[in-house]
Amino acid sequence: MTEAPNRITTESFDLLITALHMPNPGDGFTVVTAMRHSQSDALTLLVRGYPDVQSAMVAILLEPDEIIVKPFEVGSLADLVREKMLARKPTARSCKNRVGVILQGSISSIVETWLLRAKPPPRGTPRRLIQ
Repeated sequence: MTEAPNRITTESFDLLITALHMPNPGDGFTVVTAMRHSQSDALTLLVRGYPDVQSAMVAILLEPDEIIVKPFEVGSLADLVREKMLARKPTARSCKNRVGVILQGSISSIVETWLLRAKPPPRGTPRRLIQ
């Protein structure tokens, strides 16, 4: 089941149609998450069978563009894809940095702020909580 996430990270796609429940537990969740993370502009459609509450909550948390409940007509799926693709607007890519990179870039202000907060107040000054 590593083929889909690997292809998602190495190839470009406009559309993902996947099921939440696949042979291995978590496979559908992994595929949708990989697509959302790697190719946020791609249209993501999630196909579901029986509508139990637990699966519905997981499906909603994945934030697909559309949840399609089986059975469905292929013609209506084609119409939905066409409509959604025409209405798509590119999303602004957010710059994602690792925590270490962010901290390294802010080290001077972090140390300065910490030193100010750690420095004891002059004698006779009442202590107060620093927020």
